[in-house]
Amino acid sequence: MNVDDARKNLRSLVLISLPALVVILLAIEVALRLAGYVPYYLDRQAFMPSANENALYTLRPNHRGLYAGVPIQVNSLGFRGAELTNAADAALRVVILGDSIAFGQGVNEHETLSEQLRSRLQANVAGRVLVANLGIPGYDTCQEHIRLREQGLPFSPHVVYLLYFENDVDPSPFRVKSGTVYSPDVREGWFGDFMAGARIHSALYNLVWSRYQTMKSRYFAGKSNYAELVARKFKAGSPGWERSRACLKELLATASDHSIKLVVIPFPVLGGLDANPYPFQGYIDAVCVVVRVAGAECLDLVSLVRDPTLQLRVSAVETHPSADVYGRMAEHLARTLAARPVFANEPNRSPTSSDKAADRRDRDQPAR
Repeated sequence: MNVDDARKNLRSLVLISLPALVVILLAIEVALRLAGYVPYYLDRQAFMPSANENALYTLRPNHRGLYAGVPIQVNSLGFRGAELTNAADAALRVVILGDSIAFGQGVNEHETLSEQLRSRLQANVAGRVLVANLGIPGYDTCQEHIRLREQGLPFSPHVVYLLYFENDVDPSPFRVKSGTVYSPDVREGWFGDFMAGARIHSALYNLVWSRYQTMKSRYFAGKSNYAELVARKFKAGSPGWERSRACLKELLATASDHSIKLVVIPFPVLGGLDANPYPFQGYIDAVCVVVRVAGAECLDLVSLVRDPTLQLRVSAVETHPSADVYGRMAEHLARTLAARPVFANEPNRSPTSSDKAADRRDRDQPAR
């Protein structure tokens, strides 16, 4: 066979194979859509630049769409969840602060911590209960302090729960450029925009991309000692921890100035809960020391979620806490509030002698 014959055969093979491949891919795309495949992506349309440049970005009011594989709604105030009306008339007002964990990434509206806590409290509180979900994916401690000052304080909350996570000391994975917010899975430029669109509009590409991301994260997790990396983040002098700690102290002071009961919850790293001792306890202890020195309450959840029967993550693709974890937390928080009630007619009262005694007991408790 001469060179010309080889070229002709190759050309014929391509002309036959390429259309066949396109037909196969289209058939798989149609099959996935008919089967109800739900694409996984972090929709940057859920965000917009913040008017406060130090906050960088915020949720887009009245947004509706898919985010991390589930439908989300953002109310007119820019909070995840339903509209919050007549807040001043609520018998109990609670604010949830934090990042994607507080936001409830990967779970449905009724499965978030804020909604599960609201439903449990409502069953035991005379009068209406308001729980505002101020969580925003990617936020750090400094952004959360801004969120409390600008959006949380107007509710005159009785209780604020701050969900802290070890990545609060890291730079934000979100970026703002030319008025556009870029989520962690979107690169800047026309190619990044094209690929982001492909993830939204092509079920097949989304399936391949999301599974590849899962395999890649597992590969790199096996190549590094995550516990050691986290421990280094929270060593004295670490720039990220120093910045986060300073903002945490400011946040604690803001709550104290407004006589708000603040509970900081250093959320456990879910990987490693089956190990004994728990390899991430140092991070939790570091946060709790700062909180308790300031006279606030710090809640260690490790023993609460260390349950082999509990589904910890949403899925293999979405590794954020599951609805079951939020349910366990909501039950505990509701029970704790019932044991130490806050009074609806005194949202900003000065601490009484019994309050001060309770705070002293909290401070005297060693970090677990």
